[in-house]
Amino acid sequence: MKRRVYIRTGAVVLVIKILAIFLHQNAQGQENEKVQWIAKPQFDAALVFSEGFAAVEQGGKWGYIDKEGKWIIEPKFDRGWDFREGVARVEQDGKCGYIDKQGKWIAKPQFDYVWDDNEIVARVKQHAKWDYINKDVKWKIEQQFDGVGDFCEGVARVKQDGKCGYIDKQGKWIAKPQFDNAWNFHEGVARVKQGDRKSVV
Repeated sequence: MKRRVYIRTGAVVLVIKILAIFLHQNAQGQENEKVQWIAKPQFDAALVFSEGFAAVEQGGKWGYIDKEGKWIIEPKFDRGWDFREGVARVEQDGKCGYIDKQGKWIAKPQFDYVWDDNEIVARVKQHAKWDYINKDVKWKIEQQFDGVGDFCEGVARVKQDGKCGYIDKQGKWIAKPQFDNAWNFHEGVARVKQGDRKSVV
């Protein structure tokens, strides 16, 4: 999961134009370049810009502004995350869902937990089971796993009934659950453990 980056000064976030906004001071400590504000200090928290939008918190709710500092999506969510491939994860009433850049729901809040993935949009938890979704937030793999890992080289490690196995992006088993432990693929091979023995597949 990507770490969220906050910019805070006390309870106020200073959102500034990223490409030109460095403060330089001379030897006497005098400012020789001015900060160019795109939004005056008014936010409680903010994430960095992603795909032209920044998630910001105001009055306990999250929304999105553009690089001109204008509200694109009014603050109405309990939490907000970066846009990735035109989709952003948001939280309402303890559940996670997804919106597009117009603020319309792609998937209404329904997931208990969401974890961003490297090769597929996200791993999601619902009713104590895990699955994967794609960028359209449709079920990518319609199986229910006890645990899931990142996709690496097109293969993901999953857990079912206490055993680990591997699936591809279509949800087909590369190796059915049979290992006590397993690790991600790297350069075409992965370490696995069965009982006291370790090997590679």
